Amino acid sequence: MAKELKERRNGNGEIIQRLTTVEVKIDNIIVDMVDVKKDLVKSNNDMKTFISHEITLQKENILKAENIMDRRLEGMNEFREQMNKQEKSFLTKDTYEAAHNNLSEKVNEIKSWQDKQVGGKTGIADFKSWITWIILIAGFILTFFGLRGGI
Repeated sequence: MAKELKERRNGNGEIIQRLTTVEVKIDNIIVDMVDVKKDLVKSNNDMKTFISHEITLQKENILKAENIMDRRLEGMNEFREQMNKQEKSFLTKDTYEAAHNNLSEKVNEIKSWQDKQVGGKTGIADFKSWITWIILIAGFILTFFGLRGGI
């Protein structure tokens, strides 16, 4: 029995030694887990800071883009207003056609009057030409008969 108790104690000693080894390994794992947790918390804080910074930059970029867009839209609105003002001063098609037809009629009247004026001058020129020919022929006849001993 004493031997059995000794063996039990030795067995218990081995168990205790194994438990102590397991306990040390568990402690090491816990220390590693605490270190990992610290690293994760630091990484999480770093990530939060990074994301917060990126969000701030994005907000600034959006504000800049909005300002640029507002200026561009103001320019477009000014251009639209200018076009609307100009459009009010444009002739309508009906007004243009009426004025164009009126001018065409007046141009045709002036052409007709001019043709009559030129035609009258042409008639006078033709008449003067005929008289010149008659005088010339009469001059030849008188000269011809005058040389022959005449008229």
